[in-house]
Amino acid sequence: MRLVGVTSCPTGIAHTYMAAEALEVAAEEAGHTIVIETQGSAGSDPIPQGVIDEADAVIFAHDLEVKDRGRFAGKPTIDVGVKKAISSGPELVAQAVAAAEEARASGGSGSTAATAGAAGAAGAAGAAGATDSASTGPLTFVGVTSCPTGIAHTYMAAEALEAAAEEAGHTMHVETQGSAGGDQLDPDLIARADAVIFAHDLEVKDRGRFEGKPIIDVGVKKAISDGPALIAQAAEMARARSAGAAPAAAAATAPGPQPRPLLRARASAPRSASG
Repeated sequence: MRLVGVTSCPTGIAHTYMAAEALEVAAEEAGHTIVIETQGSAGSDPIPQGVIDEADAVIFAHDLEVKDRGRFAGKPTIDVGVKKAISSGPELVAQAVAAAEEARASGGSGSTAATAGAAGAAGAAGAAGATDSASTGPLTFVGVTSCPTGIAHTYMAAEALEAAAEEAGHTMHVETQGSAGGDQLDPDLIARADAVIFAHDLEVKDRGRFEGKPIIDVGVKKAISDGPALIAQAAEMARARSAGAAPAAAAATAPGPQPRPLLRARASAPRSASG
């Protein structure tokens, strides 16, 4: 499928580009293509109208009004807040593909857009979070994210995990490691944590601090593209540990994806601005 989208946040920098990157990664992993227009203070070049015309569906992930929205009229459209794209990129891509397939099956509905608001798009993740809360109550997770440069992907992964945990009714505290550094997690917080998520492309520093906790261990891009699944897995492991199904010192490891080249950079706005 060919998808297009717009991302924006009030400052036009960090969350705008994090959402764009998350959607690009999710689309690529699902075998589709997506072209993103970033809007906000940093700006970007508008998507060519020819690309929009050929697109099968549209994803708006925005906290500001989409500029020139009429350009996308008649396309199946997913419409959510910017943080939803950061935490649930694969879900939104799947939803956009489903909307496109439905439009094709109905012969194309002209100007009618299939729109999923923030509440609708959060359906599956929200239901899963409610189930977790009903059985165990809110859980506390800690984690470490890192990438070779220690900047963009490190913080994108941290933000995706924090947003996914919040949507599921839990809390997530992340220590970022890499060239940019970051404050270490409080030892008391680690001791209270129900599970740990490592999303890293560099060796985790002082890993022994987390010994005895259920651990999810993946590559940094897995957290960016599939944060809700990692949170759900961590919650399941925490429940199993609480029920005595596994010893406290057991660590469950989910191997991360092999490193692959970074997606294209946007010439109109440097990535370093996203911090």
